[in-house]
Amino acid sequence: MGIDDAAARRLASGDFRRSWTVEAGAGTGKTTLLVERVLTAVLREGIPLEQVVLITFMEEAAYEILERLEARLAALEAAGGADPGRLARVRAALPAAPITTIHGLAARILRDFALEAGISPGFQVLDARAEAERFEEAWQAWLASATGERQEVLGVLLALGVKPAELQASARAAERGGRLPPLGPDPAPAVDAYLAAWRIRQRQLAQAAALAADADEPGRRQLEEWGRWLERAAEMPVPDRWRVFLRPISWAPKGSRRRWRDPAALDRQKAALREAAEGYAVLASELAAWWAGRWLRLLDGDWRPFWRRARLQAGVLHFDDLLRECRDLLAGQPAVRRALAARWRLIMVDEFQDTDPVQAEIVFRLAGDPAAEDWRRAPIPPGRLFVVGDPQQSIYRFRQADVETYIDLAGELETRAEAGRLAITRNFRSAGGILELVNTLMPTLLAGTGSAAPYRPLEASHPDRRPRPAVALGGTVPGTVREARLEEARQAAAWLTRAVREGWPVRSPEGERPLTWGDCALVVPQRTGLSLYREVFSQAGIPLASEGGNAFFRQDEVRGAILFLRAVWDPDDRAAVVGFLRSPWAGVSDVRLAAHRRAGGGFDPRRPGEEGEPEVVAWLRLLAEARRELEHRDPAALLDLLRRRSGLEAVLEAAGDLQALANVRKLAEWARQARAVGDGVRFVAWLWARLLADEDEPEAPVPEGSGRQAVHLVTVHRAKGLEWPAVVVANWMPPPPPREGWLVDRASGRVEARLGGLATAGFARVRASEAERLEAERIRLLYVALTRARDYLLLLDYKPEGTPFACWPAVPEGFRGEPAPVPPAAQALPPPVAGPAVAPAATPIWIPAPAVQTPSRQGGGGAGEREPGGGLEVGRAYHAALRRHFNGRREDLPGGAAGELVRRTLAHPVLGRLVPGQAWDPGDPAGSRILALYPEYPLAGSVHGTAWMGQADLVVRTAGGWIVVEYKTDFVGLGFARDPGPELEAHAAQLRAYGALLEAAGLPAPRLWLYFAYPGRLFERQTGGWRELPPAAAGTEPPSASIS
Repeated sequence: MGIDDAAARRLASGDFRRSWTVEAGAGTGKTTLLVERVLTAVLREGIPLEQVVLITFMEEAAYEILERLEARLAALEAAGGADPGRLARVRAALPAAPITTIHGLAARILRDFALEAGISPGFQVLDARAEAERFEEAWQAWLASATGERQEVLGVLLALGVKPAELQASARAAERGGRLPPLGPDPAPAVDAYLAAWRIRQRQLAQAAALAADADEPGRRQLEEWGRWLERAAEMPVPDRWRVFLRPISWAPKGSRRRWRDPAALDRQKAALREAAEGYAVLASELAAWWAGRWLRLLDGDWRPFWRRARLQAGVLHFDDLLRECRDLLAGQPAVRRALAARWRLIMVDEFQDTDPVQAEIVFRLAGDPAAEDWRRAPIPPGRLFVVGDPQQSIYRFRQADVETYIDLAGELETRAEAGRLAITRNFRSAGGILELVNTLMPTLLAGTGSAAPYRPLEASHPDRRPRPAVALGGTVPGTVREARLEEARQAAAWLTRAVREGWPVRSPEGERPLTWGDCALVVPQRTGLSLYREVFSQAGIPLASEGGNAFFRQDEVRGAILFLRAVWDPDDRAAVVGFLRSPWAGVSDVRLAAHRRAGGGFDPRRPGEEGEPEVVAWLRLLAEARRELEHRDPAALLDLLRRRSGLEAVLEAAGDLQALANVRKLAEWARQARAVGDGVRFVAWLWARLLADEDEPEAPVPEGSGRQAVHLVTVHRAKGLEWPAVVVANWMPPPPPREGWLVDRASGRVEARLGGLATAGFARVRASEAERLEAERIRLLYVALTRARDYLLLLDYKPEGTPFACWPAVPEGFRGEPAPVPPAAQALPPPVAGPAVAPAATPIWIPAPAVQTPSRQGGGGAGEREPGGGLEVGRAYHAALRRHFNGRREDLPGGAAGELVRRTLAHPVLGRLVPGQAWDPGDPAGSRILALYPEYPLAGSVHGTAWMGQADLVVRTAGGWIVVEYKTDFVGLGFARDPGPELEAHAAQLRAYGALLEAAGLPAPRLWLYFAYPGRLFERQTGGWRELPPAAAGTEPPSASIS
C-alpha cells in the first residue's frame, strides 16, 4: 500500500500477475482505469473480449464503458498503433461482450443453464407492478390454505393484535432478505409453570386479605382482579390464552395500610405483586420473541417455498430471483462452475462497495476454483479477479449492500498471496478548495461513528477558478424544520443567482466559459420538504428540473393523487381526505384546515355542507363530484377530473419540474391501463398498498429533449457517478427512524425481527447497532454529495433549535461564509395552485401569443395551422431546433419548412452571431460580447397587478446588459413588407412583460428583440417605436408562400 498514485494506476491497468482490489476515491477516474485494463487484457495479453466479464452497478455505467471502449479502439485504429486484425476482432465482439450489470449477467447464466437451475429457459422477468400483483395473489392463496402450524401461528399472531398488513410486510421483508441464517427451535417459554405457581400464591394471599381488609378496599380489589386474570390465562384455549396473558393487569401495587386490619398482610401482597411483575416482564418478552421466531421459521420454511413454486410454475422470476437462483445454481452445481470458469478468464467488478452478500458469492464462485465448496476460501488464479470500489461511497445499505461486506471481502482478498490492494487518490474532478473542505470534514465526522473504513484524503489536480470555491453556511434558526429548509432554500437561490449573473468561470472541453443554470445541481439526501425549495427557486426565477430516482411513491404529486383516489373510494378514511387537501393538488394549508374546523366544517366528502373555509368546502365538493363517477369504477376518469380542476400541472410546467410532470403522466397511464382491463378497484387497492408499504418504484423517465437550461434537483443516490460545475448540498435534515422490522445480527448471524408489538429477543440490541451503522452511512452520503462538485460548492446546514446538525460544528472557520442577503423576490408568485376555491384573478396565466387577424389568416385557411405540416407543427419543430442550438446541441436540422427557417435564422447577420464569446455587434465588440445564452427561459410574476407566467424564447447575457429575444413563425403576408407596425405591436405586450419581469429581478432594463422567421427580419423595441437590426435592404420582399 506504500506506492504512489501513479504507480498504483500502472499496476491496476496492466499487472495481471495478481488479482487486485483497487480503492478508488471519488472523481479518481476508475472508469478510465477499467477501460484501460480491458484494453490491456485483449490487446496485450491476447484474451478474447468475450472471455472478459465486467460487472457494473448500473446499466448506464455498462453503456458508458462500451462507448469508451469503442472510442478508444477507433482512436487506436486511426493512430495505427495496434494490430488492425486484432482491433477489428475486438470491435466486432463489443456488442455481445459480457459487460453488464450483475442482474444482467445472472439472467445470462440462468438462460444458458436453465435445465440445471430447474427453471424455464424462456422465463420472463416481472416488473415491479406485475411482481406485486403476483405476490398478492400468492399471499392470499397461502392464507386461504392455512392448516396445521400455519393456521395455529397465524391465529395466535392475529389474536395478539398483529395486523394482517404487518404480517404481509414481514413476508415482503423475508423475500428481500436473501438466504436466512439458521433460526433454530427456541424452547417455548415456561408460561404454564408461571401461571400454576402464581395461582397458588394468589389464593393464599386472597385468604389473608379476606380477613384483613374490607371487600371494597383497592388493594383487595386488585388482588381479586389478579386472580381472575391468572385463571383466564391458564384455562382459556389457544389462541385466546396468549392474548389474555400478554394483556395483564396493572402491576402497580395498590392499597392503604390504614384500611387493613393486618397491615403486614398488605405489605406481603405488594411484595408478591412486585415479584410477579418482574417474572412476568421476563416471561412476556420471551413469549413475544418465541412467537416472532415461530413466524420467521414459518416464513422461511413454508411461505418462501410456496411463493417460489408459484413463480416457477408460471415461468416468471422477479428481479431478486435472478441473483438468488443464480447463486443457488452456482453453489449446487460444480459442473456449471467448471463450464463458466472455462468460458470466462477475467472477472472484473465496478462499484464493489455496492455488492451485497448474494452478489459477492456469485462473483467469488465465478472467480474461484470451481472444485472448491467454500466460496470464501476458494483459491483464485492470479490476475483472474479485479474489483474496484470505494468504501466511503457505500450508500446502499437498504439493499443489503453494507460497507462491512466490502471490508470483510477486501480483507479476505488482501491476505492471499495471489492478490493485493491498491489505493487511487488523485481526483480529476473537483477544485482544490472543494477537496480541502471534504478532506477536513470527513475524518472528523467519521471518527464519531466508529467507521470500520479509514478515510483516504483525495489529492487535487485542478486549481481553484475563484477564491473560496467551497463555502458552508449554517446555524440555528428559530422555528421548525420548515423554517430551516426555507432559510436553506433562500441562501441556495441567492448563491446560484449571483454565480450565474456574474458568470463565474467553469471548466469545459473548449476552455473556460460562464456558468449557466444547467451547470448547477441541488443535491439532497431525501425528497421530503422539497416543495419549499421549488417555491423559493420559482420566486427567484431559477428554473428547476427534478431528476428521477426510485422514490415514485414518495413524491408529493404521486402521493396526493393516490390520496385523492383513496378519499373518493373510501370517504370514511378521513386521514386520506385531509392528506389530499394538504397535498400540492389542493394546496390547503394547515392554518386553513384549522380555521375550517373552528368554523364548524367537517371532512366528509359525502356531506361537504356550507360551513367552514370556502376553499376546503370547494375541494370537498370536488370529491363528492368524483364519488358520483364511482359507478364506472374508472380511476383514469377520476384522475382526469383532478387534473382538469387543479392547476398543479401548469405550476409544475412553469417551474420547470419535468420530473414531477412525468410522474403524474406515468400514474395517469397506469390508470388508463387499469381501465382497459376493467380493473379499477384492484388498481386503487394496489396503489394504496404500495403507498403504505413505502416501496421503491422508479420515477418516470423525462422525455429526452424536453428539458431546458435548468438547475438539476437530484437525490444523492441518483447523483452518484454524475458531476456538475456548481453544486448546492442541502436538506440534510434528520431522517425518520427506520421502520425496518427485519434485521440480521452480523455477530451471530441470527435474524431479529419486530412484528407489531412482538419482537425477537435481540431485536432492540441489533436495531441500536443498526442505527449506528446508518449514521455512518449518512456521513458517507454527505461525502458522495460533496464530491459531485467540480468548480463550486455550497454546503448548507441550518437546523431548528434542538435538532442535531449534519456537519456544521465540524466545518472549519475558513470555510464558513456570510449568509447572503436574499435578492428581491422578482417573480413574486409563486403561482398558487389553481383550484375550485381560488378566484380566477389569482390564477397565474400564460403570457398569450396574440391572435392577430392578418390577410393570410382571415378565414382560417392561410398557414394551415390545424393540418399536418402546417404552421403549428412547423413552429414547434422550429422552436425545438433553436432551443437545442442555443443549448450547444447543434444536431442535424429538421427537414422541410422548419429546417429552412432555422437555417435562415442562423444566417441572419445578428442572430447568427449569438454565440458565447462572440460579439453580436461588430461596432461594439466589447459591450456586445455574449457571456451566456438561456433558451426558453421561464419568467413569472406580477406586472401592474396582473399575474404573468411564460417562457422567453431566448435570454441573452452580454457584457453590456441583457437581451430578450422572441421569434415568431407567423406567416405575416405581403402587407408586412410595406407596414410591419400592426404585427409588431401585436406582440409588444408580451415583450414588455418579459422586460418588466427581468427588471423586477434587479437586472438592468433589457433590450427587447422580435424576429419574424418567414421574412427573416429582426426588430428592436425602443421608446416610441421599433427599429430593424440591421436596417432592411431596399426592396426586401417576404419569402414565397411555398415555405409555409
